[in-house]
Amino acid sequence: MASFWSEIVDDHTGPELTDALVADAEAALGVKLPAEYLRVLWLRNGGYPARCRFPTAAPTSWAPDHIQITTLFGVWPGSGLLASARLIRARNLPAVGIVIADTPSGCGDAVMLDY
Repeated sequence: MASFWSEIVDDHTGPELTDALVADAEAALGVKLPAEYLRVLWLRNGGYPARCRFPTAAPTSWAPDHIQITTLFGVWPGSGLLASARLIRARNLPAVGIVIADTPSGCGDAVMLDY
């Protein structure tokens, strides 16, 4: 799992994840974040994955068999996952959940958890 993240660490990477950051984010968003998502963030709180393509069972706007992401959002105040509502409004995305990742399009697509 440690190989999930690239070696690039910049402003897309937040502070080390803590129980308090998770609790605050879940309270602000009104949801329980998936354990699988948090498991990756415990290694690094957001940033660039080492591999950007992930298999899917159904076709996507990118390919018949995968999605592609550029960054996976972490959890910290004012940025990352907590900027989801702002991204939904700015990109005119459906308000069906929480944005957790950017795609190469940078503005027209996003990966969301639908609650």
